[in-house]
Amino acid sequence: MRAIEGNIKQSFSSSVTQDTDLLHGRDAATMTDSILPFKISTIFTSTMALAANVLMVVSIIKSKTLRKKWSTHFTVSFLISSAASALSSMSVVVLSLIDSSAEEERTSSSVSTVLFGLLWTFGISHYFTSCALALTRLMAMMWPVKYQKLMSSKVAGFLIVLPWMLAALICIPAFCGVMGKPDTKTVEYKPGHTRSENITAMAYMATTVGGPVLTACSAYVAMFIQASRSQSATSFHEHHNSHHISQWKNGITRALLANIIIHISCNIPHAICHAVDSFNRDHVLKAAIHFMCTVQFMLDPLMFFIFAQEYRKASLELLNLTFRRGQRSTPASSESYGASKRFRVTLVQNTQDL
Repeated sequence: MRAIEGNIKQSFSSSVTQDTDLLHGRDAATMTDSILPFKISTIFTSTMALAANVLMVVSIIKSKTLRKKWSTHFTVSFLISSAASALSSMSVVVLSLIDSSAEEERTSSSVSTVLFGLLWTFGISHYFTSCALALTRLMAMMWPVKYQKLMSSKVAGFLIVLPWMLAALICIPAFCGVMGKPDTKTVEYKPGHTRSENITAMAYMATTVGGPVLTACSAYVAMFIQASRSQSATSFHEHHNSHHISQWKNGITRALLANIIIHISCNIPHAICHAVDSFNRDHVLKAAIHFMCTVQFMLDPLMFFIFAQEYRKASLELLNLTFRRGQRSTPASSESYGASKRFRVTLVQNTQDL
């Protein structure tokens, strides 16, 4: 009798386990299908961001006037970190699609851990570089003489490499797996469910994202206050005040300020998402927040193109040069290019006659 009861209990428990596994499998499949549009959108956005950042970096390097300025070196580092973040984000999402389509998880945990660690490293270096950019712009505006004396090639190189070094040191726990096993279905590390783990995640986000962004915001607020005072000051120090105003109205400063505003808009929901445990149950909302966080990497070079006239001119020259090379690659395209050029010259001459 007891043997029969034991067999019944064993069969009942095995059936319950099978039903639970089927239920979890259906839930995982439903969750994967619901966040699939955000994954595809993230891949598309990351590809566009990578192309835009690479285009801006190459155009800056090819420009003879831009590559001589120290501020340009910081901007190149900023755009490279943005391109690296877009590339790693695209790689992680592609990995998640491979794992979701496979019946069994074929990708090793070491590969996913390295990819997620690189994503965190490049993202954190991006925020640290934006903070270094803001502080150097503040110093160039407030103390221009000291800035020119202190900003040598060694100091500039150290300030450019320092954000990358700090990001790598901070992200060592992610590479070692201390942050937990990456979940390739939700495209993040598996979140903690205890209060201490949530507090740790919130402190980590505040240190790596909140600290640099708030420091950069403080620098831009100080620059705005100084420019306002210089604009309302007397003409006794007219040259000094005009320097402050011109630095504040500079296109690069405006582009960096726009990027900081974008970073705040994209990362406040991202930080709340990682800090509040209730977001762990809504995978669609979490995927949408992570997609919005990826959009900032595409908007970074766009802000430089819109606000910085020299950067826009350099990128347009590179695009024009590439387009002309493509046209001159075949005789037919060369003839069409020559005809269109003659038409433009004739049109200008007729306009001048009028």
